[in-house]
Amino acid sequence: MGDGSWLLRGCGNAEGLSSSAHGAGRKLSRQEARSVGRIGSDLRVVGPVDTKDPRIRSRADILGEVEARLNEEAPSAYRPIDQVVDPMVGAGLVERVARIRPLLTVKG
Repeated sequence: MGDGSWLLRGCGNAEGLSSSAHGAGRKLSRQEARSVGRIGSDLRVVGPVDTKDPRIRSRADILGEVEARLNEEAPSAYRPIDQVVDPMVGAGLVERVARIRPLLTVKG
């Protein structure tokens, strides 16, 4: 999400079953992320619920659920991608092609 990703080229390594990891993986489970309180992020979130609407501001239940769901997908809930890519490159499973950094993320 926030860390970006790598476009990788597989090396066809038979010992690695010609495969590699498909993502960095979570640092926090969804439940852990929901329960840690606000996970800081400088990302601007646009969603179907306007949390600044006075009718919503008075609804702690709605605000709590919005925050919990945002925490589930917060960049800090995931491990840094290089912690996964570096060992795969070192093992000869993949080669780096290009670093991709997010400009916009849409979750549906």
